[in-house]
Amino acid sequence: MKVSTLKASILSFAFLFTNFVGFSQTIPNEQMMTSSNLKYGEIIKLIINEKDYFEDSLSIKLTSFSHKRSLTGGSTKATAYLNLSKNNVDEVLLLSVHGTDGKPNLEEYDSLSWEEYEFQLKSFKYDQYIEVVVTKRKKKI
Repeated sequence: MKVSTLKASILSFAFLFTNFVGFSQTIPNEQMMTSSNLKYGEIIKLIINEKDYFEDSLSIKLTSFSHKRSLTGGSTKATAYLNLSKNNVDEVLLLSVHGTDGKPNLEEYDSLSWEEYEFQLKSFKYDQYIEVVVTKRKKKI
């Protein structure tokens, strides 16, 4: 076998091998998706980096968390970042739990509105998930 033929064979094999790996159908962790029909008015568990859907095409994805450390005895705040999308409108919503010295009080979970939706934070597990209740208000005519 000639040296040039051997080089061509090796290059062809390397090219094919790298392309098969590049076209893998495995979804990376940051693109995980759950195509579920969530129900309004129920407690929903949103797991970080999973995209979920409501029946009217509202999508919601918990993307990250942040927290504010306090001085001893001071106030604390942990925040969950949500990407919301509907009808080509995208928004980032921040829901927080507030407490004192790292101990959250159940009465101090955020409730926020976006479009015709109300988001009420119910539970918070930092870097893992949150639980929310999403309600839909009737549009004013």
